[in-house]
Amino acid sequence: MIRFVGDFRGCRIYLASPFFSSDQIDRLLRVSKVLRQMGFKVWSAYEDGIVVSNKSKEEDMEKAFQENIKRIDECELVVGITDGKDMGTIFEMGYAYAKGKPIIGYAETLRDKPFNLMLARSCYGVAKNLEELRNVLIKFVTGEECEKVTNIE
Repeated sequence: MIRFVGDFRGCRIYLASPFFSSDQIDRLLRVSKVLRQMGFKVWSAYEDGIVVSNKSKEEDMEKAFQENIKRIDECELVVGITDGKDMGTIFEMGYAYAKGKPIIGYAETLRDKPFNLMLARSCYGVAKNLEELRNVLIKFVTGEECEKVTNIE
C-alpha cells in the first residue's frame, strides 16, 4: 500500500461517487472541496466531464469507461462515496482494491446502521462526515493505522 508520509500534496485521489440527484452532487462537491483544501489532486467523472448516459453512443460509453479505469490506475488513493449504493461507485472501489489501491469509504447517511462487510474489509478507513474524513486522511498520510469498522452486515 502506498503511503505519503510527510508531504502528501499532489497525491492523486480518484473520487468515486454517484451524481444522479442534487443530494448526491452536493455531497460529491463537499467531499471534493475538503480533499482539495487539504492539498490533494482530485479527479472525478462528474467534475472532469466524463459523464455519459444510457442514451450515449457506444464509443462514448467505452471512452468514459476506459478513462475512469485509467484514472483509477493512475491514482494513489480512492475515496468512494457509498451513499446511494451506486453500482458504478461500488465497481470502481472493487477495481481499485483488486489493483492494490488504498480506499477510504465515505458514508454520510450510514449513521448507526451497519456497513457492508466487503466494503468495510476493503477500505483503509470509513468516514461518516467531513471531519471524520479529514481525520482518516491525516492518518493515511502519516502512516497511522485506522480503526476497522466493526458494525458490519
